[in-house]
Parts: sequence; C-alpha cells; structure tokens
Amino acid sequence: MARDGSGVCKLCGKHAQLTKEHIPSKGAYDRLSYRVRVLSGDQVFEGGRGEHYQRGFHARVLCAKCNNQTGAWYGDEFSAWTKWGFQLLHAMRQERPPLVAAYEGYPARIAKQVISTMIALAEDGFAERRPHLRDFVLDRHRVLEPDQLRLTMYLCPTRTGRSTGVVRALKRGSDAHVLIEFALRPFGYVLTLSGQPFDPRPISISWFAGCGYDERRLVVPAQIPVLPTHEAIPGDYRTRDEIRLCVIVSILKEQRHPTPEEEAARIMASGEGSEFFSQHGEDWTLDFTTGLSST
Repeated sequence: MARDGSGVCKLCGKHAQLTKEHIPSKGAYDRLSYRVRVLSGDQVFEGGRGEHYQRGFHARVLCAKCNNQTGAWYGDEFSAWTKWGFQLLHAMRQERPPLVAAYEGYPARIAKQVISTMIALAEDGFAERRPHLRDFVLDRHRVLEPDQLRLTMYLCPTRTGRSTGVVRALKRGSDAHVLIEFALRPFGYVLTLSGQPFDPRPISISWFAGCGYDERRLVVPAQIPVLPTHEAIPGDYRTRDEIRLCVIVSILKEQRHPTPEEEAARIMASGEGSEFFSQHGEDWTLDFTTGLSST
C-alpha cells in the first residue's frame, strides 16, 4: 500500500484508494468486549501465539466500492445472525437452557459476508487465484455448487477469537489441511481450500452458498457444536484443562520423567495442577499478555 492509502483491493483486484476496514465487521460486534489473535504463514510452524488485537483490528484492504457494497448487501443479515448466535450461547450457559427458535433468514448473505472477510484476511492475490470466491462475493445473486465451497462452522464460546489467513495445518501421517479460519464469539468459520480437516466436529454450511440472495431458510441450532478457541493455532479446540495437561506433559518430558502422560493426568486429577504451574513459572489462568482468555 502506498503512503497515500492507495493500493490493490483484495476483493476486486483494482488499484484504488483503500478504506480502513474493521475486521470483523463492526456492526455485528458493536460495544462488545472481545480480543482477536492473528496468526498466519510461518507462525503456524514456529508455534507463535500470533499478534493480539483488542476489539478487532483495522486494515486497509478493500476499496471503498467493495467495502460499501458488501456492507450494504450482507452486513445487516450477518449482524442478525451474530446476535442469534449470542442467544444460543446465553441459553447454553443456563442451568435449564431455554429453547431458542431456529434462525430464519438469508443464508447466502451470511456465507458471502464470511467469505468476504476471509478474502480480506488472506494474502495479496488470493481472490485472483480463487476467482469463484471473488465472484461469489461481488455478485450478490451468484450461487456456488456443493463442490465449489467447503465451509464449516461452530459455536465459539471464548472471548478471544482467532484469525489465520491462509495456513497449512499439519499432522503426522496425514496430508496438509490448507484453510482459513476466522473465529470470534459467537461463531467460528473454517474455509477448507485443500486436504481434509483434522477435527470433524465443525458442521458444513456449504449449502448456504447454494441459496439465492433473497431465499429465506431455517437453520436449526441443535446441529452446531460448541468449540473453544483458547489458542491461535488453526483447528485447535482444546479446553483450558486439555491445554494445561499438555503444558504439564511438555514440562515433564523436558525433565525426562519416565511416564509423563500418566504423571500429568495424576497431577490434574489430584488438584495439584495450579501448584505445578506456579512452581514452573506458568500461568494457570491461561490469561497471557498474548491473548489467552480466562473467561
């Protein structure tokens, strides 16, 4: 981007004056407390926690036309969808969860806003290499066939979200999973570009993209899994205790303990975990300056 704020729009690919885009869309999260971690590229392999942003982050990535047009077409629906997700999370925290009515709205507009956000988060030139995604967003009436989009989602209960850009998740013995993940209460979204997700729990909403712009549909809440995002690592949905257990195992392995997994499980089960963390300079609350949330 030039000093005068001009550059190539990540969505349409034209050189223009770029606007200061709030990521995620400001209207859906106005006045809410949240944090976002941004992890991309080699940071995945280096084990970094990503950059930490309070109340989202801003980037000059879209031209005014794309920014205004997508906001006008998809912003209100995405905001309504997000508020419905908060109702789900609130209900699930109750001792006797009340029934939450199924969401009725325009799934295509939701999918287009999600893909627009992911394009904005990806590296330069991504939309040119995936023209079907660019055209899907820029043409509000365009639909995609089931084999043209692999988009999944989950309920995200943690206050700290994550945003990955295009990353490669690796697992021994498996092909790489190339994806973009964007998670911020109440929802997380995973766009699979190649390979297969290592965690099958996020549910497919690829069918959203096959709906017409003005087509109203029902979305049933019981289908959506609840997955925390305490770490910036894409596809990592461990609970706080699962992360604590891994930290203890790692420390015990460094100490060459003969049975680190068994000893770590004993420490956690006995309630000695907090003391163990303190003795080794770790933060039991998982509320680090890099953005891990204790709530």
